[in-house]
Amino acid sequence: MKWILLLLLTDVVVQTSAKTVGQLDDDKKGCGKDKACLETLKAYRTREVLERIIEQLPGAPISDAAVQIDPELRKMYVDFYEDERHKNSDFNRQDVDTYFYSAKDPFDGEDSSQMVAMFDVTQDLEKKYEILEAKLMVSTTLPTYSRNILDDVRVQVFEKNRDNSLGELVKTQSFRITGGERITIDLPVGAAKRWFASSGSFHGIFVSAMLEQHNIAVHPQQETKDSEKMILQLSLRNKEFVGQSTNSTLRRSRRSPSAAICATSQPSEGCCLYDLIVEFNKIGWDWVIAPPRYNAFMCRGQCEKNAHHLLNDFGHARIMRAANSIYSVANMDLTSLGLCCHASEFDYLKVIYLNQQGVINVANLNGMVANRCGCS
Repeated sequence: MKWILLLLLTDVVVQTSAKTVGQLDDDKKGCGKDKACLETLKAYRTREVLERIIEQLPGAPISDAAVQIDPELRKMYVDFYEDERHKNSDFNRQDVDTYFYSAKDPFDGEDSSQMVAMFDVTQDLEKKYEILEAKLMVSTTLPTYSRNILDDVRVQVFEKNRDNSLGELVKTQSFRITGGERITIDLPVGAAKRWFASSGSFHGIFVSAMLEQHNIAVHPQQETKDSEKMILQLSLRNKEFVGQSTNSTLRRSRRSPSAAICATSQPSEGCCLYDLIVEFNKIGWDWVIAPPRYNAFMCRGQCEKNAHHLLNDFGHARIMRAANSIYSVANMDLTSLGLCCHASEFDYLKVIYLNQQGVINVANLNGMVANRCGCS
């Protein structure tokens, strides 16, 4: 069923980008030797991207009809993604998994007098993962008279015991807050490990953010919409990878997307890397929260124009090179080799998405960003 939906969506991409025969003739310059039009090449590359997403996200809803996300909450995740993308943080590492846990009310609404946030994290998390980073995202609500004023607020995070008594002070951090914004608190990793390594007296957390004798931190007992939810972010590394830190594949962070070598406005006749923006909302995939769009890049052009620079060491290209060496064909006409311009090196893409159960997940998707072109 998913594949049928994918094909239908891709047909929409192809139809909306189709051109008249006359327009296709104008596009022949810079296309491959099979004279495929530029827009068709874009549609093929887009389809390839969508297929790879489906293969790697079996729990994806495909259609956004079944699951929705609060627009303000979506914006929060998009802003978070953009902020982290420009940092050298654990979030960007390919060997690190990121999880978001929404706070729950342990009393199920029966006792609104107790301010406490509980996170439904599996007890055996510590057995499988090494916790690298823990952050707490907290919404604040300011008194009406103070909403347009910049205030200094001292925020404290406490553990709460099962008898509802206040437990250990975990973190103190100061913020300048205006307009009831969401703040992000860096939690000690040791505290997060302690919370989820055992089933002791830990019941949840209490956040104190006092302003004019009011606690402006929003707890599950007070929230009225999804965008006010308190969220715990954990960056985890599978313990199977611990000790393999010298492996560059596991350690490397996602590189910033390369700039396209060639521009559509001034195409090269040879095989070259071009921009290709994939916009998830335009194909009905609003369940992909972040990034809402990205540059997948695409390769196109005639290999005979620059194949001597781009021949790779795989498959058909290796056979042709060997044949050329054996028979010593000087100045071999590369048009006779049947070479094809294609992406020869890919990078991964980290995405935040909503699954079929309405749970926000993060995934590293391989083969999503073309970094280099080759001929074979």
